[in-house]
Formats: sequence, structure tokens, C-alpha cells
Amino acid sequence: TLEMSVQVSKVRDTWRGSKAEKPKRIEGKPMMLAGFWNRKEAYHNLKVGDRIEAGMKHISLRSNHMSLEKFVRKTEAGGRMMKEGDETPVSDGLTKELRGFRGMLVGKLVKKDVERGTFTVKVDAVPRVWKNNESKKPKSFIGRNADAGEVASRLLDTLVVARVGDTLEFGALHDGGEHLRVVELLRKVAPVKPGDYPELPDSFRGFRGLVVGKVVKKDDHLMELVVQISEVEKTFSKSTAKEANSIVGKTVMLTGFWRRKEDFHKIRVGDIIRSGIEHQQLLSDHVAVIEEFQKVEK
Repeated sequence: TLEMSVQVSKVRDTWRGSKAEKPKRIEGKPMMLAGFWNRKEAYHNLKVGDRIEAGMKHISLRSNHMSLEKFVRKTEAGGRMMKEGDETPVSDGLTKELRGFRGMLVGKLVKKDVERGTFTVKVDAVPRVWKNNESKKPKSFIGRNADAGEVASRLLDTLVVARVGDTLEFGALHDGGEHLRVVELLRKVAPVKPGDYPELPDSFRGFRGLVVGKVVKKDDHLMELVVQISEVEKTFSKSTAKEANSIVGKTVMLTGFWRRKEDFHKIRVGDIIRSGIEHQQLLSDHVAVIEEFQKVEK
């Protein structure tokens, strides 16, 4: 049933929307905590006797159990929990404008704790911002330390062999608490060099249309291409880019090949391609294939 009985030691914060008249009355009492279906890894890593911090919500007045909301993590006695709306950093580099981040980060490993499944990186690049991102300024991660945790067991091997100073790439999600949750991917990559993660001109953001360009880099693991654009062949009616041709001569990261795997694997570095592309997430620097992807014979 993925639930646990918790002895509450302290109510650290009451969030907006709470209807409890005296929330601190639960202190010193046991309660049933459920809602771990999307946190199965975290649930199975907890043991009787562990101290935890958790965001929770009482959904039904007819029920005596609480449902997990936003986050759950192990903690030490006396640790500090994030308050909703708090303006102060919740970790080195995780400020209010970064909360709710969902995307990919790349950075140098600063420290790690394999047993706890946690690590800290100094962020060098933000290659992807996902559609469900809530962070207002995701690129302000760059140059800051970011704490990450809840590394799934299937990804721990990467953390085990990684050394301080190595560059890691990982999927990151902030859904409360003092650290990012590692999701989908954790891998060692080459140190970041100029041009590895190209940035789009602001005047090109929101583009939708057909482009031609040369493949200069290929990532078989994530199915991504870095393409130097030589021509904007067509701008579609739904494009919101202010200046489509501002991308000519520059490189873009092209994604979205999961339904075009055969086409992707046929492409080699140096090939000329024509592709319909769309820039969906205005805060991100990657564009997605949408139609007409093909190799152009030289």
C-alpha cells in the first residue's frame, strides 16, 4: 500500500491554502502518511527509525491519513526545511527564481555521498528546460552550486565511479525541499567547451518553420544533433520569432527523434539536413523536429 506511520516531532511551516485551525496539535502524535506512488524509490529507501521532512496535505476530511505533497527526504536532527514563499536560498544556488526547475543540468562534481544518493555540482550549462518547468530564470543556475539527491538505484553506478572534478549531466526536478531530485538520466560527459550547448538568439525564440543546416555533433545516447544553420527555408504561420534569419550561421541543438529513430541513426556528422523545427519552451535553447526531416544530398 506504500504508506507509513510517522511520529511527528515538529510542524515547520504551514502553507497557503491550509484550513487547519491548530496545525501544531499534531506534534508528538503519530499519523499515517500515504501517497508514495510517484515516490516509490524514496519510499523503499526509508527505514524504520529514519528522520524525514515531508510536504503533505490532508485531502479528505473523512480520512485520518495524510497524503505526500511536493517532497520527502531524509534529514538530520535540527535540519532546516524550505518555507513556501521564502526568499532566502534553500541551497547554494537554489533561490526562489530557480524553484520548480525541470530540465537538464551539466556541471562539475564538487562532492558526493553515494550512501545517501546525493551530490553537488557547479553548473556549467542548462542544455534543456522542459515544458513543465516552473522556474522563472533557469539559466541563473550557471556558475552556482546545485545540490541533487534521490538518485535512483539504476543510476547509482555513475555516482559510484564519478570523481570530484568530473562533469556530470542529469535530469533535474525541483518539487520542494532543499535539493533537486535526479530523474531519468545521470551520466558522465566531457568537460563543457564553448559551443557544446549552443544558445539561441532571443529574436529566434518561438520559431516554427523549415531550416537547412550541417550536422556538427551527434549524441547517440540522448538522440540529439547540433546543427549549424545555413538557411531558413520557410517560416510557418504559427511562428512567433521576431527575426527568423537571426539563426543563420549559428548552431542549434535539435531534439525530438524518439519517433524518428531510423532517420536519426542514418545521419552522420558532416551531413546536410532539411528539417521542420519548433521552439516550444521559450526559456530553453533546444528545438524539436516536427516534420520533413531528411538528408540533403550534396
